[in-house]
Amino acid sequence: MTAMFRFRKVGITFSADCAFQFVELSVMKRITASCPAEGKNLNVSEIQDTLHISKSAVSQTLSSLEKKGYITREIDKNDRRKIAVAATPEGKRVLREALCSYDRLLSAMVERYGAENLDQLIEKVNELSDVYEAVKMELRSETA
Repeated sequence: MTAMFRFRKVGITFSADCAFQFVELSVMKRITASCPAEGKNLNVSEIQDTLHISKSAVSQTLSSLEKKGYITREIDKNDRRKIAVAATPEGKRVLREALCSYDRLLSAMVERYGAENLDQLIEKVNELSDVYEAVKMELRSETA
């Protein structure tokens, strides 16, 4: 467990010189990928489902990104249940810089750790996540 928390800490702030925390980077990537044209409607559940994070985490992240001036949010005039989320020009610029930083970090990690080792690690982490989800569901059904 300690190793998992240590690795999670690395992922939260992957680079000291980066303007984003990891979850912010992921959300910004999702916003820009789904919003090639300004004002594309995107709701919290779409981000939540794609990134596998809680609704409250998405809301907090969007608030943080908005305070930093990296996104804008407006209620959709056609469907008031949805929020139109768009990256600002500054948000797009900072995202490009962060992605370059992330790519350099990832390349250095792959070079040092080895692509085959990294593939095996990803496979094992995915297996562990699947086991966790199955056990969590089993425990919920036992208490229901």
